[in-house]
Amino acid sequence: MSDRKVGEAGIGKIDSEGSASGDKFRVAVPPKSAIGPRVAPTPASITRAYVIQGAGCLFVNGHYEKAQVVDGVQSYRKIGTNIMLHRYNNSGIRVWWIAEWAGVKKSGGDVVYYYFSLSSSRHPPLTDWRLDSPECKGVRPTPTILPHETQANLYPNVKTIPMSNPASTSKSFHSSIRLQPSKDLQQREQETICLRVACSRTDSGWAWDVLEIAFFSGSQSVKPLRYIESGNAGPGYNARDANGSGGMWGGRMDQNKKFYIGGEFAPGTVINRVVIREGEGKHRAGAPRMRLEKATRGKGVWRTVAGEFIAQENDNTYCFAFSDANDTKAILNPSALSAPTVSAVSAVSAVSAVSAMSAVSLPQPRLPVFYRISCSKTKSGWAWDVHSLEFYSGMKRVKPSRYIESGNAGMGWDAKNVDSDNGGWWGGRQDGLGRFYIGGEFDPGTEITKVIIKEGGGQHKALRMRLEKATEDNGEWKVVREGKQRDVKSEAASTSNLANGGKLQCQPVEYKYIGPIPSDTELVSKPSQKLKSQIHDVCYKSRLHARRKTPFVPDGKFYYAENCEGLWVCVSKACGKSTLTKTCKFVRARIEQAQRRLWGEFRSPKWSKDPGPMRIIVLDNRTNEQAGCIPELKDGSRGRNGTACPFVFTSREDFEHGVGGRVGSLTNHEMTHGSDMVIRQLVDPYFDNQVTTLWAAYCEKFRFRDNSTRVTALFDDGSQVDLGWKERYCYAAHNRDEFLAECHNVAQGLMIGVREYELCNLSTPEQLILEMPDVWNLLHSHFNLPKA
Repeated sequence: MSDRKVGEAGIGKIDSEGSASGDKFRVAVPPKSAIGPRVAPTPASITRAYVIQGAGCLFVNGHYEKAQVVDGVQSYRKIGTNIMLHRYNNSGIRVWWIAEWAGVKKSGGDVVYYYFSLSSSRHPPLTDWRLDSPECKGVRPTPTILPHETQANLYPNVKTIPMSNPASTSKSFHSSIRLQPSKDLQQREQETICLRVACSRTDSGWAWDVLEIAFFSGSQSVKPLRYIESGNAGPGYNARDANGSGGMWGGRMDQNKKFYIGGEFAPGTVINRVVIREGEGKHRAGAPRMRLEKATRGKGVWRTVAGEFIAQENDNTYCFAFSDANDTKAILNPSALSAPTVSAVSAVSAVSAVSAMSAVSLPQPRLPVFYRISCSKTKSGWAWDVHSLEFYSGMKRVKPSRYIESGNAGMGWDAKNVDSDNGGWWGGRQDGLGRFYIGGEFDPGTEITKVIIKEGGGQHKALRMRLEKATEDNGEWKVVREGKQRDVKSEAASTSNLANGGKLQCQPVEYKYIGPIPSDTELVSKPSQKLKSQIHDVCYKSRLHARRKTPFVPDGKFYYAENCEGLWVCVSKACGKSTLTKTCKFVRARIEQAQRRLWGEFRSPKWSKDPGPMRIIVLDNRTNEQAGCIPELKDGSRGRNGTACPFVFTSREDFEHGVGGRVGSLTNHEMTHGSDMVIRQLVDPYFDNQVTTLWAAYCEKFRFRDNSTRVTALFDDGSQVDLGWKERYCYAAHNRDEFLAECHNVAQGLMIGVREYELCNLSTPEQLILEMPDVWNLLHSHFNLPKA
């Protein structure tokens, strides 16, 4: 795992505690004895459908229909999604959940948990939903549930509409019922105002650091009722921490690969100014990528507010001003005024910069563009199978910030599978108007000149395709190019190129570096070669903590510790002294003394909670010690196996039976991430670009065909289509940092016997030398490798 902040999603990638993710969450629910009995009212008979409303997670609200039986009772699925309303039995305690499923498992298969209710009823509780569990992703308020078929005195405005075909009632109950909430219910649920700053891409591509976000009504700062966000790196990096008091939002993308941070405000609140201050480094979006979006609770539709963010004197601070939160057309342009610029100290000081603003010329809004491939008919008439979809602007391939689709066959068949790096399938279905389409959202100004789409064989192929374009402001789709009518007798799988109508094999895309190139004076060490791009924060002098006034000394009450000639190894006392001995021996055998000395001189970037030095920390898996328990943090951060600068976390069990490979494989992997940052800061910043180039050149070598898994498409009519063996990627292909760490594991002989790497013929040092000699040579120049 790379240098992520503690608690970030993915830190438990090789944490083998023996429990499924759903089991871990359920164990964290407070026992009944600690809470007391809370039994919510339920309808007297099994209801065909439910409506969930009032939830703080707007996407949870909606219509749920009957699905499979789970825990011996009926479960319900939100139409068109994988969000489930179901019950689960955890060691005798029955709990109802609103959760998003990864698959069709009946237990331990949940991947995102929103709300729960302690109830053993056979029917979903209508009230008393909660989110006071550490891993609950829901936000307040908690939902209420309405049966879609129940007593008239509870729901006086439910009206039945006659249908022309009575036989269709059993197929789709929701089509025969119209739910109209009573007026008093509408009054109780007033529509609050939601504003958020969104972007689809940052310089790093996976994180967005925001130091502060502030909202103003006139010159008065307005605090949200609650903050909203796409995701975060864990405790201490929530949206509410971006309040100007020294904290930070460590932003992560949501399930649609979109970043956003904002707030919810009371009904009638007028917001006319938003100021946002980003962190330094490559986890930035910049003004051109940002947009302000607005929604009202209950409607759940986000609309872009006309205008744009204007950079202030400090390049990390941006201001968006507009005349009224309820008028998304009239806006103000801060750059057109002679007001003083915003200080970098605090975004709240933006009030002084724009308090005297008045309406001026309206700048043209920078809105995202959408492209899609559509067809009105397929050969089968009801399904469209697409294996991969690639968009090009000129000769450069561009990926959408999120995918859009007409519909899909269910779990595991959604649009994002068409990314050729994933090796999956889109099982396309029609929308309500009978159309098929799949496409994506792109940055403002993107012009798509070529699209390559690869379909499956058989009947589920388009007869004629169109490339269409739309902008968010009008939503009108215009035809850019239309393909020729397909021969309906063709049976073979095909690849279509809408630029020239011919077939084209996809070629690897050259890796593109991003960001401004730093000068030598900005860096701690001089690079050995000319840099190609912006590099990691650890390399920049101005982005580092000041050096400690007194040398670091481990807390003897918590740790057994030893200084390995500059590199501190700190082992929790729960692990025992023998673990310290094993770890020090392991470290000295693989990291030469000159580099160990540099670990002791390393300084962390300012966004880190600890100034350094880089050190190794071993925690005890038997007592379930987590990162936040160490004396340096004490913040409740979750995770035990991962690197969060300047902490290299590993686990006692790695020195007993190994985690993710042979004994020591986890420690060597995470230790490589630490060495990677030390080398870039104190040896050669060019190491950043050097490893990136090797990863881009060799990542495809870590793709393999999994002969234990055949992919079969199951369709609504009961038919099946064999799609062949599933293709996968080893963890080494994930990104630059994991490539380096996993290759080092291979070079140390720690991946022998790991099936995925054996299938790639890259599990032994000898195979690494044969397939990637320049990678071996680079590793050999920085680490002690065994003789091959």
